[in-house]
Parts: sequence; C-alpha cells; structure tokens
Amino acid sequence: SKMLMGEYEADLAVAECTYKFNPLGKVELTVDPIVGDDATYEGKYELNDACDEITLTFESEDADVYSGTFAFAQGEENGVKYIKIGIVKYTAKD
Repeated sequence: SKMLMGEYEADLAVAECTYKFNPLGKVELTVDPIVGDDATYEGKYELNDACDEITLTFESEDADVYSGTFAFAQGEENGVKYIKIGIVKYTAKD
C-alpha cells in the first residue's frame, strides 16, 4: 500500500492537530487544545490504491473521533506540501 512520511499540522478552532506519519503504516496524532492538556495518540494508517481515501485507526478510545475512513488528498501550494483528511487541510511542518 501507499506510504506517507512527515509531519502535518492544522490549527482548528478548538485545537492544533499534528499528524506524524512514518512509512511503516504508523501514525502519531498530537492534539493541543486551547483549553486542557495535550494528548498524543498512537495508531495506524492505510491509504487505498487510488490514494483518495485514508483509514486511520487509533488504539485509544479517546481518539475514536479521529478514527475511520476519510477522503484524502495531497499536493503542494506555493511551495508548501499539504494533505487533506476529510475537509481539513494540514500543512507540512519544516
């Protein structure tokens, strides 16, 4: 299956979310909420053959909202790489 690599982040209304992908199908999600403590969740990811869907599976029940199959896209805009999971755009961290 297809692989992702690197860190991608998005500032959402309630939290900053960072996905860190490694080529072995593992993903780490860090959620830094405006209120409360940071949380980091370990999980797995899989891209479908067409690379237009990603399935995320996190071990923690607290991360259930982040688990599932979502629309996926990746590209580059103004020299900055990005991915989209569902409707959220995450930009590559340096």
